Amino acid sequence: MEYARLYHIDVVPEQEAFGHLHHNLAWEQYQPLAETPHGAVLAPGQPGSIALIKQMFTELAALYPGPFLHIGADETVDLGLGQTKADVDTRGLGPVYLDFLQRIVTELKPLNRRFLFWGISRRIRPIC
Repeated sequence: MEYARLYHIDVVPEQEAFGHLHHNLAWEQYQPLAETPHGAVLAPGQPGSIALIKQMFTELAALYPGPFLHIGADETVDLGLGQTKADVDTRGLGPVYLDFLQRIVTELKPLNRRFLFWGISRRIRPIC
């Protein structure tokens, strides 16, 4: 980090906070947080999902002093196929996705960073 600072470079760490978590969710203690068994997507309705995200990003924020953190949040193709199926069937995929994204940002607000993310699931229709 010191080397980057010498050249006025901000390093922006990216840690997935929704999809792409198959390596994390393979661990027995995190399996209840998976949208589908042994999946790669966090289930938004699981209280431990936010706790896991908060832990990961608190550690990153301590290591990377720049103004940004990247939360990934793409490739959530399993969303609505498992634990959140009833919620997605009732409210729709977009609201479930966006509500969880907002919860993530709200929980991480004390880190005093700006958050970047890749995008939404391919299964969500554009609104314009």
